[in-house]
Amino acid sequence: MVGVDLNMAMLRRAEQARRTGHITWPRRRVGQVFDTATAATAELPRDRVAFVCADVATLPFDDAAFAGALSLNVLDCVPSPVAHLLELGRVIADHGAALVSTPYDWTTTAAAMEHWIGGHSQRGEHGGASEPELRRLLSADLRTGIDTGLTIADERPAVPWHLTLNARSVMHYQLHLLRLARTARG
Repeated sequence: MVGVDLNMAMLRRAEQARRTGHITWPRRRVGQVFDTATAATAELPRDRVAFVCADVATLPFDDAAFAGALSLNVLDCVPSPVAHLLELGRVIADHGAALVSTPYDWTTTAAAMEHWIGGHSQRGEHGGASEPELRRLLSADLRTGIDTGLTIADERPAVPWHLTLNARSVMHYQLHLLRLARTARG
């Protein structure tokens, strides 16, 4: 199992969790007041887990290196969501799978608007909605999509996800969760 992130602080925390079996972090109570939070990590064979500092749009792995991948709430946080999808398709082995979730919380601090998958023009066919645009991109019809080698096997349009900002503030998202299947390379 390999975890990928560009944030070294997050990678250090992940490595701490791998080594010790628990994670400790500062949880914001209010303003600049923080409490210490601790949680146990899942029981994994620690000698089979690694963390790599890398860009998800240019992964440092061989083609078809993994049986599957998770990309949870990443798609709307990278400069090129399409490049990320292409890389997922490249590193997943034939007949493998990827789980992708996103709240489509687009922001120009993560990606230029022209790279967003929907969410920027009400004049389009789907009124700016991201879901149909992602479905189009991942369609098997390469006249309208891109060749990621991934197709949608299953999806859930509104999976609840709650992000605690502080003791009195929680953001409620509805994630779009997709199970993508890697087709055989031709």
